[in-house]
Amino acid sequence: MDCKHKIAILMATYNGKRYLEKQIESIIWQDFDDWELFIHDDKSTDGTLDIIEKYVRLYPEKIHFMEDCIEQGRGARDSFMWLLEHVESEYYMFSDQDDVWLPHKISITYNRICREEEKTPFLPIMVYTDLCVADNNCFPTRLSLFQMMKMKPKWFDSFECYRVTNKCSGCTSIINYRVKQCAFPIHPHAYMHDWWIALMAWKNGGRCVSIDVPTLLYRQHISNVCGAPVYGRMNWWRTKLMSIRRVYTDNLFLYRFMKDATDCTMAEYMNAKLHVLLYRLFLR
Repeated sequence: MDCKHKIAILMATYNGKRYLEKQIESIIWQDFDDWELFIHDDKSTDGTLDIIEKYVRLYPEKIHFMEDCIEQGRGARDSFMWLLEHVESEYYMFSDQDDVWLPHKISITYNRICREEEKTPFLPIMVYTDLCVADNNCFPTRLSLFQMMKMKPKWFDSFECYRVTNKCSGCTSIINYRVKQCAFPIHPHAYMHDWWIALMAWKNGGRCVSIDVPTLLYRQHISNVCGAPVYGRMNWWRTKLMSIRRVYTDNLFLYRFMKDATDCTMAEYMNAKLHVLLYRLFLR
């Protein structure tokens, strides 16, 4: 489906009735209105579809429900990738069903990606931002996820670091069409759509650019697909020591995936792991 506006916002929903209206309203009330919202639902059973149908009726030129004939659910990763594949646009943003976008979210990220494209035309570019962590009622608990995780994105914004860790939250990001062109086909062992998309942008000569400004309230609740972990030095070591076998297995799986998807050698993988480890332990 063609997006007639500059930006296609891709939203994946599943049993999100409790939070969905507030998220859609936060998109409607953005200070930038050159967008369309495309929603894929993953077989919800709680009334989510009723909410979607209501907003499609209210805003038929701006909000669209994307029919999917698959019999079983796709899951979050594949729902977003399905939307990306089936919607044609100049730029794309990704929306979870349970966050709340701050009014400047679209304008900040869109203006930044345009500036980056002026510097380096024709490259795949992904721009992402900080976010404000909130509780179940969307009351802010941490004003900056970057600070909460004790990370400076500039330390991680490289292809090498993205091979071992993902610091780009898809719900904060915007990508240009050139990123879409290199994002398919998705590897069957890719963890999530945002990490995969970031990897493919780097692999194909592009880059990911961070903005140290929160652009949404990142609601934390029991049903989160991905949450906001807290990294403390002692907690980090305790967690690793208690799960050495799992850590070994996970890293072996990740290395094999990266080797296949990005032509990563063992030396490159271990060097990137060491870089990230040293930063987390000593440099932050």
